[in-house]
Amino acid sequence: MIAESAPWKDQLLNDADLIERWAAKTRATERGSMLIERKVFVSAFAMRKLIECEKVSSDVEGRSLRAERYGLLQGQKLDWWKRHNFWEAFDVEAPSTCALGVGYLLDIIVHSRVFSECVYAEGDLRVSGFFVTSDRNDSHLWLVPIAAYTDLMRRIGNDYPNFRIAFDSAGNHYSWRGHGEPPVQVAKRMETMASDRITTPPKEGS
Repeated sequence: MIAESAPWKDQLLNDADLIERWAAKTRATERGSMLIERKVFVSAFAMRKLIECEKVSSDVEGRSLRAERYGLLQGQKLDWWKRHNFWEAFDVEAPSTCALGVGYLLDIIVHSRVFSECVYAEGDLRVSGFFVTSDRNDSHLWLVPIAAYTDLMRRIGNDYPNFRIAFDSAGNHYSWRGHGEPPVQVAKRMETMASDRITTPPKEGS
């Protein structure tokens, strides 16, 4: 549980800057690679937890990032022993561009079996993105751009939404988190739940 989100969000903003600084370096180092991997992993866990604890806008998890997807080659199987040569298991010559949902992306990173930097080109060692696949579903390999990922970190790091919540007579809750006023359909649902709670008579003995 995250009781106070500000320290976590401030750290996301700091780490987004740090990832970009190290990714822009033209000379690869073991320290830089370790730092980028650690910051990406920890930030994914933090962002997933902030979403689960309802500390960001309701629509964040429904957003998506543009990423490249590579399919598993026929007859190939990716296990822990092969992950260091992961590119041999996937069709890296035939990527497809697609939208990768935020919630799904964060789960992939947290449960990653493969994580590896992607550099621009031979002789230019700046990191343009990272390859990642999950130990829960390794039928695809994903290439996530660094810029898209740090943009997500900043979006969540700067997100301090208004919070509205309603309970029904059974104690179930429905919440909305966003900026400004809730959409009309959300406001109506909350009014209905609140009305049900008020008009439903208390149980005998309560």
